[in-house]
Amino acid sequence: MTALVAPLDTIPEEIRRDVERRLGTPGLHLLQDALGPVWLVTLSPQPTGGHRLELEDAVLDGDQLVVYVQHIAPSPGAIVTQAFTYPHLLFRLTDRDLPDPIVLVRPEGLRFKVHRDTEGVFA
Repeated sequence: MTALVAPLDTIPEEIRRDVERRLGTPGLHLLQDALGPVWLVTLSPQPTGGHRLELEDAVLDGDQLVVYVQHIAPSPGAIVTQAFTYPHLLFRLTDRDLPDPIVLVRPEGLRFKVHRDTEGVFA
């Protein structure tokens, strides 16, 4: 299973608009374009710059796909923008025959399960 991070400037305009509408709503969102599914992971608004999400791994675990995402916060004392930011991560999975469900694992150990035809919001 290979996961490819999709920079925002490489996806179609309709997906970009969809991403912008979802920023600030924490969750795992399934978007579609001509090439197939694009996954969007979003955090709640952060009070400063310097926050980002990194895709650590995507592995098959039995009959489900587990996606590991890490939230990287700025170092203590780092000089950062003093404005709200909306960390997000877009990625594609190269395997067209994805299992159902897909589980997103965040660093806090929270597991979030989403089915391919739905999307979810973190509690």
